[in-house]
Amino acid sequence: MLKFFVLVFSLIVFIPTNAKVVTDPVIVIFDPTPVNDKSEETLTIKNEGDESVLIGDISTIGGDSDEFDPDNDCEGEVLSEGEECDVDVDFEPESKGIKFTVLKFETASYGGGLDIKFEENFAFLAGLATEETDLDVEPDNYEFENMETGDEETVIITLRNKGNDRIKVKDYDLKVLEVGGIVTTKEDEFLIDEDGGSRPCGTLKPTLDAGESCTIEVTFAPEDEGYKLAALIFETDEGDDTFAGTIFYSDVEKGDDDGDDGLFGCSVGSTSFPIYILVPLLILYRRLRLIFS
Repeated sequence: MLKFFVLVFSLIVFIPTNAKVVTDPVIVIFDPTPVNDKSEETLTIKNEGDESVLIGDISTIGGDSDEFDPDNDCEGEVLSEGEECDVDVDFEPESKGIKFTVLKFETASYGGGLDIKFEENFAFLAGLATEETDLDVEPDNYEFENMETGDEETVIITLRNKGNDRIKVKDYDLKVLEVGGIVTTKEDEFLIDEDGGSRPCGTLKPTLDAGESCTIEVTFAPEDEGYKLAALIFETDEGDDTFAGTIFYSDVEKGDDDGDDGLFGCSVGSTSFPIYILVPLLILYRRLRLIFS
């Protein structure tokens, strides 16, 4: 699954740009959602530049793209300076697990003459697809905010048995996502301490009686800049692959002491485009002249 993510992004050449179009948020986390059920989140496309922008196709690419369904209400919209448009995305998981995909939308702006600017813009979607479980994990998602390389932050995770029968955590797993130098998560950026919090679990495979809870600490210490996505999953003995978990995410900036040898001007929001799309671009150019004239 993630190999396809890497393949898709390895074919894209990212270049520095003062992007006029931004997505808010860039990382969209869905509530834990039972298989064959649905949850919805909204992201906003904003024109923060001083030229009108045409919104093109909106789609998901790679990963678990079939399980995320964005609406197309913004497609074909022209956003003037300061205007925005909402994209509603449905998460409809078909199987259990942590699900990732990338939402892509194209934009074009026309500055007169042959001055046409084309961009590809991205947001990252993640959700946990679950089966019925009495293990409650709080929080079910957590953002490490305003982080720089060299920083550290710790969050307390609480495991609680909300049912009437004893639950044993059979296994746990930390899953991380790396995509094309933009999502740069590494396992060793997370330290899990089963002896942390006010009611330490003492193990990452605790047994919890009805109503009982325990805590662990998760410390995030980013090594390099970029968007971060990870999930800590706890599998229980209630049934086959029954689990709950927490999704972690962050937008990490370069710290003051890191020098300049990191990511080269990488920016989610703009890409170069290959020769084979020049013909459709010329067709779009004619359309843009009519729209923006």
